[in-house]
Amino acid sequence: MKYKNSLVSVILPVFNESPYLVSCLESILNQTYKDIEVIAIDDFSRDDSHKILKEFKKMDNRLRVYRNVKRYGVVVTMNRALRRAKGKYIAFCRPKDVNYLSRIKKQVEFLTQNQKTVGVGTQCTFINEKGKNYGKSEFPIQSEIVCQKLLTGLSTQFETFMINREILPKDALKFDLNFYPLIFVDLFMKLIKFGNFENIPEYLYYHRKKESSYFQTLKKYPSYIKLWIKSALVYDYKPPLSSLLSPLTDY
Repeated sequence: MKYKNSLVSVILPVFNESPYLVSCLESILNQTYKDIEVIAIDDFSRDDSHKILKEFKKMDNRLRVYRNVKRYGVVVTMNRALRRAKGKYIAFCRPKDVNYLSRIKKQVEFLTQNQKTVGVGTQCTFINEKGKNYGKSEFPIQSEIVCQKLLTGLSTQFETFMINREILPKDALKFDLNFYPLIFVDLFMKLIKFGNFENIPEYLYYHRKKESSYFQTLKKYPSYIKLWIKSALVYDYKPPLSSLLSPLTDY
């Protein structure tokens, strides 16, 4: 596929997100950078998510809406969206989150000016389920530091990233179901050999999350151990032994 040079494809997997979806869509479609397409795939939601998507599509044909015939999960859904994307640049967004209106413009400008950069993220304002601010990120800016802490997820908010896939091999941009829920970590670990990963110092993304319980964090540990081993054997990445405890403390 020949990518459209100025086009940004925004990948938006949706499952039962009707309480937040309107604000998310508005924040994407009202971006100051207009050359975008939004690939929204509803993963067989049981609420009004698909209805909301169809209503927005009537108002803006940059929104491309699909629906799975049954629930496949976020990995399959995102890979299906990636296969449909036509843009040179790939941006991600969670339907719970909200973008600053200048996010895409500033990331495109950064990638245009930094041709050796594979992906660029942003700083985040963290909000709770009710939309109240409760903190801000302090992610590192320099590529070397971002990559050093990539495995532990301490240097980025993965959904803020925009990827320049023109400098990647054809099939590199694909999520691996075997490493769910750490699919972004696995993908980015695979991509760092093709160029830099950096963060913009500006706050361009509202990330909505609730505090994880110890049990929820513990469930990620088997996937993390597999990824830790893979990073050393396959990706030639040398994680410190101390990082084995990271998902129990910081993830």
